[in-house]
Amino acid sequence: MYGIKVLMAKNYIDNLSEEARKGMQEKAEQGIWPTETPLGYRNVSGPDGKKIIAVEPTLAPIVTKLFDWYARGDFALKEATRKAHAAGLTYPKSGAKVPVSTVHTILRNRLYTGWFERNGKLIQGKHVFRRAIGAHLTL
Repeated sequence: MYGIKVLMAKNYIDNLSEEARKGMQEKAEQGIWPTETPLGYRNVSGPDGKKIIAVEPTLAPIVTKLFDWYARGDFALKEATRKAHAAGLTYPKSGAKVPVSTVHTILRNRLYTGWFERNGKLIQGKHVFRRAIGAHLTL
């Protein structure tokens, strides 16, 4: 009897996992970022009730400046990070300063250009940040 219960539980977990994967893929195909948001964005409920990402009003301007500083070549990565810290770039929940490695990840993240990659496909997102950063960015 115990073996049957274990098999049923495993089947339930496998099915739940598959349905979650399908849901995230469907959401991505609709241009909606399917997972946790990067710095400068926040998860909100859209008009249709689906969770979407929107620009975080306090961090987005700092992230935009970070892209500007780095793209123009005014500052190296570490200098841009220090300048971003001075402007207030911190993790929203903990308030800790964002390390250089995370700033590097931000600058390499295609999501900020309005596109994202999912399962090897390049998808144009419905989120808006590219206009805030400027048209000079291509990742």
